[in-house]
Amino acid sequence: MAATLQQFAFADFAWSQAPHLTDDTFAAMRMALVKALAEQPAEEVYRLEHRSVYRLDVPGVGPVAVKEVRHLRWLQRMKLRYWREAKAVHEFHVHATFSQAGGRAPELLAMAQQQTLAGLPRVFLFMRWIEEARTLQKVLDDAGGELAPDQWQQVAEVVVDGARRGLVHGGHSPENILVVGPGGWRDLYLIDFAESTMYPSFQEAGFIADVQRICRRMLANEEQKRLFVAAVSKQAWPDQQAATEHIRQILAGLAPTP
Repeated sequence: MAATLQQFAFADFAWSQAPHLTDDTFAAMRMALVKALAEQPAEEVYRLEHRSVYRLDVPGVGPVAVKEVRHLRWLQRMKLRYWREAKAVHEFHVHATFSQAGGRAPELLAMAQQQTLAGLPRVFLFMRWIEEARTLQKVLDDAGGELAPDQWQQVAEVVVDGARRGLVHGGHSPENILVVGPGGWRDLYLIDFAESTMYPSFQEAGFIADVQRICRRMLANEEQKRLFVAAVSKQAWPDQQAATEHIRQILAGLAPTP
């Protein structure tokens, strides 16, 4: 679906650069983004009431993913402009910190905030567009809810790797794990860090909560649930006895309350 972002004066927005970009690189990229946003419609590929994701082809930069987060209520706009950090702004900073720590996430480029006297109506995040990427939810839907053990190993790898770098995602679901590649899986990435926190090291309680959240949100099949929990536990706790104990602990936390 085609959608236009041309109504917005991006040149007047408050821009922030991803930390890995030099000032000169960011200045040139910002100019290219502003020009492309003004001159061509973006393709809207995902939409909910409060947010959209677009694909925009930017000359000299390549395809870019543009995430728009909308603040619809007047009071919310005022609070987020003057008194409280917007979740999208928090997401930008966590994404940047996670990437700098070597985390597997799409390359972050910039953030643009539509700051006005009447508040903060919108925040835009800009990332490299990843071709042939699907959410894990889409992969599961296409596979009838079941994956092979080696595929669960790959999902476990990206989740454990993030946790070892200090990430407690806080909002894990099949919608924020990207699988790249048609048929075979070339790579996996974590996305959507609005509820996330970065710590200096692995946080066991936060990791267990993230794993349980993934299970609750995407796994109805008990056997598939056990495959995933076993995969993450064996990677997070190489000691066999510790892994077994954590498998039991994670699964016990998923048991329905009597």
